[in-house]
Amino acid sequence: MRTKTAPIRPRAARLAARRPREPGHGRAKGEKWAGEVFLDAEQERKKNAILRTAARLFRERGFEDTRLTDIADALNITKPALYYYVGNKEEILITIQRMGLEQMLDGFDALVAGDRTGAELLAILLTRYGEWATTEFGVCVVRLFNVKISQKNARILQSARSLLERKVRALFVRGMEDGSIRPCNPKLAATALFGSLNWMAFWYDRSRARLPPAEVSARFIDFFFSGLATGRQKD
Repeated sequence: MRTKTAPIRPRAARLAARRPREPGHGRAKGEKWAGEVFLDAEQERKKNAILRTAARLFRERGFEDTRLTDIADALNITKPALYYYVGNKEEILITIQRMGLEQMLDGFDALVAGDRTGAELLAILLTRYGEWATTEFGVCVVRLFNVKISQKNARILQSARSLLERKVRALFVRGMEDGSIRPCNPKLAATALFGSLNWMAFWYDRSRARLPPAEVSARFIDFFFSGLATGRQKD
């Protein structure tokens, strides 16, 4: 009597069957990843989808009142999938800030190595910062500036912020040396500029704004550089 043998599957199918699956694979009634479609290899895009959703929920509900379960449910994935891609809540916040800092400083060191004045470089960097402060990620980070997190992660966040502040203060010094910025206290001046630009994260609404964030930032910077007074004396 002849025995039946199982059909031989193509090699690609056999390899796919052995490939590790992300946590939570096969969950879900409803659209996984909130309807976004990803290839198996697109881990970075999946990570970004989690970060965008987390930033929105942190902004809407607050950091303390947003649970990992809320983020997972918004994307119709499991909590283990969150840990697989981004880690815990604090790690998500740190990653969001790190990505924003990288975006702002991308190519900036090359500009600093050129012959631009301190005032020109300061305007470029702070315009970038103002744009970022109105994005989903920027609004999230700026509004959670004083959030209570572990000492270890608080030091990581502060280290990133300090890096940006040092770069800005260095540009003030450069501007004073090349004559493009009048003598001032760099730390105090930087604090004033960051304060005005950070406030955009609270009042600027991209859906209703008449001016793009870069233009608003540029006008703020012009107020600081040129001032508002005409210099004319009252008769």
